[in-house]
Amino acid sequence: MQHGIEQLEQLIEDVIAATGADAPDLLSSDSPVLSLGEGASFYLIGLIGGKDVGKSSLVNALVGLPISAASAAGPGTRGVVAYVHQKTAREIEALLERTVPGRFSIVCHENPALLRQVLLDLPDIDSVWTDHVQTTRRMLRHMLFPIWVQSVEKYADQQPLQLLARVAEGNDPGNFLFVINKIDLVADRDGPDAAAEICADFADRVAHALDLQSAPEVFAVSAVRP
Repeated sequence: MQHGIEQLEQLIEDVIAATGADAPDLLSSDSPVLSLGEGASFYLIGLIGGKDVGKSSLVNALVGLPISAASAAGPGTRGVVAYVHQKTAREIEALLERTVPGRFSIVCHENPALLRQVLLDLPDIDSVWTDHVQTTRRMLRHMLFPIWVQSVEKYADQQPLQLLARVAEGNDPGNFLFVINKIDLVADRDGPDAAAEICADFADRVAHALDLQSAPEVFAVSAVRP
């Protein structure tokens, strides 16, 4: 299946080069997700969000290894970091090299429970580097599960929601999962009811930003207490 996708993409590129025609909508950054099919050996789960929302810490907590640099200082996540089983590393490298050439790194593992799942830590979308949004949108075409990560400190900020609306154009918003990270900061101070209220408020804000008919489910998570 993956080889067939490569042949199709090359054919389209050849036709565009020969005729000067515009690329089809499928190849635009706003196109729907590209399904790899049931026979694919992997599927992509991507964590998307701004700087300091705890995205990289959450990646490390999910996989149980420090695969992604987690720090409140410095440039944040600049490229795509892929956590992949060694048996599918070559396929993932080929996909990333076509989609985001030179802007990724791969960390291999041998955990059989994660044979087909590829976890991606994506660039901080609120960075000063504008190509971070473009990189994320290109990757969105290939993600089965895009996960939007927001923190309790920033959940009410308008800029992240505006960026979410831009990023979500590269995929069906219905495919997204939404999480509020660092929920322990609220739960410890104000209790579980306060944490639930924040999740409900954020769900309403997401529904408004993406023009959804109903508020999505928002999951409360904590990287320090995975």
